[in-house]
Amino acid sequence: MRRTLVVFALFVTLPVCAADPSGASAAFAPATLLSRSPQLQFDEADSPAIASEGGFVAFRGSIDGVAGIYRRDLSSGEVAPVAIANAADPAISAPEAAAPSISADGRYIAFTSTADLDPADEPTVDAGCPQVYVRDMSVPWEQAEENPERAFTLASAVNGGSEALTYAPSCPAGSASSLPIAGAQAAPSVALSADGRKVAFTVLSASNLAGECTAAPLPTCATEPAQVAVRDLDDRTTTLVSVTPSGAPTPGGGTFPSTQSLQLLGGEEIPVEGTEPTASSAAISGDGTTVAWQGTNVPTQVPSASDVAAGMAGLGGVGLEVEPLWRLVEGSGARTTQRLLAGAGVNFYFTHSHESPGTLPDEGGALAPSHGAFLPPALSADGQTVAVLSNGPTSTNEQSYEFAKISPQPPPAELYAVHVYDDPNISPQVTPLTATPSYVIGNSAFDGVTDVAISSSGDQVAFNTRRVNFALPQPTLVSPPASEVAYDYTYEADLTLDTLQRVTTTYEGSPPDGEPGQLSLDGDGRTLALASAAGNLFYGDATPGVSQVYLTNDVEPAEQLAPQIIGAPPTLALPTPSWVLSATASPLRDGSVLVYAQVPGPGRLSVSATAQLPKSARRKVAKALRGRQSRAGRSSLKSPPPTRTVAQATGAAVRPSELRLRLRVGTAYRALVASRTGLYTLLRVSFAAAGHPKLTQVIPVTLRGAPTRAARVLARGSAPHRKAGTGAVK
Repeated sequence: MRRTLVVFALFVTLPVCAADPSGASAAFAPATLLSRSPQLQFDEADSPAIASEGGFVAFRGSIDGVAGIYRRDLSSGEVAPVAIANAADPAISAPEAAAPSISADGRYIAFTSTADLDPADEPTVDAGCPQVYVRDMSVPWEQAEENPERAFTLASAVNGGSEALTYAPSCPAGSASSLPIAGAQAAPSVALSADGRKVAFTVLSASNLAGECTAAPLPTCATEPAQVAVRDLDDRTTTLVSVTPSGAPTPGGGTFPSTQSLQLLGGEEIPVEGTEPTASSAAISGDGTTVAWQGTNVPTQVPSASDVAAGMAGLGGVGLEVEPLWRLVEGSGARTTQRLLAGAGVNFYFTHSHESPGTLPDEGGALAPSHGAFLPPALSADGQTVAVLSNGPTSTNEQSYEFAKISPQPPPAELYAVHVYDDPNISPQVTPLTATPSYVIGNSAFDGVTDVAISSSGDQVAFNTRRVNFALPQPTLVSPPASEVAYDYTYEADLTLDTLQRVTTTYEGSPPDGEPGQLSLDGDGRTLALASAAGNLFYGDATPGVSQVYLTNDVEPAEQLAPQIIGAPPTLALPTPSWVLSATASPLRDGSVLVYAQVPGPGRLSVSATAQLPKSARRKVAKALRGRQSRAGRSSLKSPPPTRTVAQATGAAVRPSELRLRLRVGTAYRALVASRTGLYTLLRVSFAAAGHPKLTQVIPVTLRGAPTRAARVLARGSAPHRKAGTGAVK
């Protein structure tokens, strides 16, 4: 993905947790290079897809100038062609074959190509239009060359038949390394069911997917572009997924890019950027029952989404909004489309003020549509757990995103894990994995999250990000701190252990010197296939800047659990835990202070901040307080007490726990906080509980904040005043 490095004169340091002392989380071993060895020298390789049962990895690459898709046997090391350039037989040559997905046992591989690889089908594939195929690797390559129909099955075919879909108008030309935004395309790594018999794909052109096409007077097709479909290779059925409640194709398109977004660009081609080589965001679950995709025209597919129409009223309409959708398409519980992040507080309608007519807005979804990124969700085997990205700000941090409205950079994408319940009346449960409670400006310099993968169980999620600090308490980062870098690291989150660990390591401990690409996890999440342009993942690695495919495994902790013996219960009563209070305070840069208090049981915590005011400040504080004081109070200001309570807060505990209270001084004292010397205060922390003595602790702390005009005036000891009629300041 094209990136612009934005450098801020601001460094944000967040707490990084130490390694898990329990040893429950494993570490990842150094990566091994799959696409290069002394006997095997790929020029470049990317888009890996690992079989969930292990044993095979499919990827796109070029070896000795022969480009296409290959499969590597992890046990024997054998590399076999899947769909490649074939000078000897141009009829089945597929140098631009892209986006492989692989079945659980490695036998079937789905991919996208403009080649006519199934000549037995009539009529033949539209020239130049991408189509989706499935290769049966049980047929050796020599036999595939002689009888392509035995090895290749067309997936983008009409319902009930084997004929290729028809598109109108004709597809524009692509290149040897890219595909046009047209025809039918499948997303990499996530488009094939575990048994290899169901394929999810996107139809990007007007087609006969759910209606007829006519040739006169101009070629036209009944089904509008941008639709999601699933092909059952055994039943030869093609099911439309992006439908209205009545089952009709979504008008204007049900997935990005919509007809409206294409019209807004005036017919210009949308570039496919990033590491994803195809223009599809449709993913299918391992059991083949569930599909998730980046949807548009959402109210047409989900009538309850009335907020979309209201939110997009002034932003061009619902055809420009993008957000992740989910649908159960098979089984007795098959039901209508659901929104995955509707209850997550994500603002899909956040847009940039610099945008003008003729450009796509940067709102919503897992991606910024104007940047042409196609990042599909990733589903667990049963389809009920989904890993998805969103660059819409949440309600808690939207205000801090405002700086982005004057920046060409969209807000960084964040990662969410979504669990969908069997009962459609229960809203999906959304768990933020990277989204900060309040946005940190430093994150914009390091971008957000890219390229996501999930294990079959749904317990492990892998992703790439340039960040090295994470603000959420869960999942807990258990890896050693990493250096800030110009390229992404790869991480894996374990949703069962609530841990987050860094996968990327280099042989010399330095940051990676290249960008990572697509990720793919095996069934149990212990083996990760990844593409990377880094050249220092291990000693003697590939050339920096050239993508290759790697494999890494997590390593079980070396320590074994010691044998345990359960003896007789103790004869004496266990001692009662100490009734003590432990508190610390951290002043913040905005002038407030955060108090952490470990309390021994249920009770009430109180914190007050007192300060002695300098003589030069007492009159100004008195003036600031005047008008809110009673007459008796105003008279007392003539002789201010030696100390003042400048802030206070309370909290309650129901059990032994840690409480956090934030204190912010009143308006009258903020100039002192922002002064050169700050405001020296004593924090009096007290904890009261029935039947126990009151616990107290005093913490000295100096509060400091950004200088203000009032603070500068206070430092000079006098307030400026203007002479009437002159405007002069004395």
